[in-house]
Amino acid sequence: MPLIQDKPSKLASFSFEEKQEIYHILSEFCTENKLSLFEKNIKNRTKHLTVVLEDIEHPHNASAVMRSCDCFGIQDLYILEREHQFKVSPGPTSGAEKWIDYHRFG
Repeated sequence: MPLIQDKPSKLASFSFEEKQEIYHILSEFCTENKLSLFEKNIKNRTKHLTVVLEDIEHPHNASAVMRSCDCFGIQDLYILEREHQFKVSPGPTSGAEKWIDYHRFG
């Protein structure tokens, strides 16, 4: 099955130094509290644990899994679509889909 990545990383083409410069510029717009929280959370992200979903029928369940992945620092979510297309409820993800990488197979 071909891999369909929904969110190709635009940052992948930037060098480490360029990413640091972007971070430095954007960090000036954050409060100390938010910046501290971001730095703490980003250090705890992991690729050592992966979640795989198969044929999730109800969008609210998909949203709950995405929130849980974000909460526990799980970076990758793999989705197998055989009978049901993966759909996420628009509101309940709390923005988690912006922070995790999800990969679809179907």
